[in-house]
Amino acid sequence: MEKKVTEKKATPLTEEQLSAKEVELNSLAETLAQEKKDFETEKEEFKNHIDSENKKLSEGFADLEEKQKEFDEKVAQLSETPEKEEKAVEPLKCTYDNEEYQFHPDAPELILFDGKGWTHQEIIDDKNVLLQIIGGGLGLITKI
Repeated sequence: MEKKVTEKKATPLTEEQLSAKEVELNSLAETLAQEKKDFETEKEEFKNHIDSENKKLSEGFADLEEKQKEFDEKVAQLSETPEKEEKAVEPLKCTYDNEEYQFHPDAPELILFDGKGWTHQEIIDDKNVLLQIIGGGLGLITKI
């Protein structure tokens, strides 16, 4: 069985129809051209933004590398410097009311008392302060 193919013939457009199609195509071409221009502008702005961010990152990495280098140098310096040996300091001793006392080994070197910082020797020299600290039971001075 053979099928018959019927051909449709195109009907020619009138002058008015051609003019309308031309206006429509020109409008679409203008829209396309504007969209292409907008796309190119946006693409350029994005490229500039990426370049700017890459520059900031590069500068940040350079700063970070410089700080790392300084840090490494300081660590090297510290590891070359011999540690100071702490000398064991004998706690100061004193006599009060015919009894022997000494500062506790963990007592701070400077003791805040009555709004003033006192050294151990200053406390020993001032019998009134010594009495108050011994009598106060602060644990800074212990009986031997």
